Amino acid sequence: YNLKILKKNKRTKILYIGTVKSLGARRYYQESSSEFFGSIEHIYKKLKKFRDIFELIIRIRDVPNEINNQVLKNAFKMKKNFITVSKNIPLDQEISNCDCMISYSSQYLDWSKT
Repeated sequence: YNLKILKKNKRTKILYIGTVKSLGARRYYQESSSEFFGSIEHIYKKLKKFRDIFELIIRIRDVPNEINNQVLKNAFKMKKNFITVSKNIPLDQEISNCDCMISYSSQYLDWSKT
């Protein structure tokens, strides 16, 4: 791959947002926490060689006793040159700051259109 960076010092921001449901809840509509981690790992493997071009920002709703921002920071601390955990800014601001958005939660997608 021979990609040219048009804007120096600016990576393309990919925002991954969604609602992770606790294990077994709404199984076919939203990701479980293990599926969420698998999705992030899959994206990382595909884009890690382009870490100078892309940045993945993760924003999810906490699931009590299962997943929260601290769990995410610990899980991805070795990948912090590519993956960033959201810093509790308003969702509309986060969406307007990103270049691309990935979500399995139609609620977030519907809200972002307004």
